[in-house]
Amino acid sequence: QVLRAEDDAAGKDGEETRTVPVVRRRGSGLETDTVVLLGTHGEESSEVDQKATANTDATVLHVTLRSSSNVGNTDEPAPWTHRIPANHTSCLVYVCQGSVRCFPDGRTIEVHQTAFLTREGGMLALTPAGSGRNNMADVIVCTGVPTRKGYVQAGSVVVKDGAEHADVRAEWKSGAWGRPWDFDLSDEEWKEHCEANPPRRERE
Repeated sequence: QVLRAEDDAAGKDGEETRTVPVVRRRGSGLETDTVVLLGTHGEESSEVDQKATANTDATVLHVTLRSSSNVGNTDEPAPWTHRIPANHTSCLVYVCQGSVRCFPDGRTIEVHQTAFLTREGGMLALTPAGSGRNNMADVIVCTGVPTRKGYVQAGSVVVKDGAEHADVRAEWKSGAWGRPWDFDLSDEEWKEHCEANPPRRERE
């Protein structure tokens, strides 16, 4: 089943409203919703113009996985799968909530961890790593070709060079982007925190 969700970021300031494909699959012990933010998943493609925005060949997917209610504690559900294009040599999996098991090697990726996988095409497969009924995980999957651009990484910050990193760090420490929050906040608590600590400026 394919749903169409309206992109809240589009349709503002006279821009044309976009719809985002959501691929919903049920059965085989696993329920999944895959939001195609960029690139292609199965037969569904994002409406985003990659040349105008990302300037690279990439795929970005927001995937929610939940074990079906009829799956017992000992049953292994059929995994969620994504076929990686042959020219995509990099694959990144970030876990927002829960934990996932990645196949074929069976490694477990815990919440707030990022796994960097090197693939030249092939199939990525994920299942929720916990046991029991209604086991759930929420992940971001990114694949693509190298950008061939330099970068500097420090923690969660990735910028083009050391000078930009110094600027970013100074702005972050001053609260120019708002204030950091605890990972265990609920959605409502997070919204309240952001409203109480708005950014003083937006980066270009």
